[in-house]
Amino acid sequence: MANVVFPLQFNSVLQGQLNQSADGTTVSEVLKNICAEKPALKKLLFLDTGSVSPFLVFTIAGENKIYPAANAASQAVTPGQTIEILVGMAGG
Repeated sequence: MANVVFPLQFNSVLQGQLNQSADGTTVSEVLKNICAEKPALKKLLFLDTGSVSPFLVFTIAGENKIYPAANAASQAVTPGQTIEILVGMAGG
């Protein structure tokens, strides 16, 4: 199982349980498996098309690299790795 750390913005949906675990070989699969257990997350994590929301960015296993949603969805994960979700920010 991969571990997923959600940002504080997800606190109410996850009822304070910001650390979740699920099986999957890619970031997208892990997120979909968490959504199967917590359906309210689906509208926050995925677009209607099934793509990961572009408003999220990810780090995987403590890498010093941030993956935008389009790249993160297909990133491989192994059991025990941690995926951290960050809410993307924009502005000018």
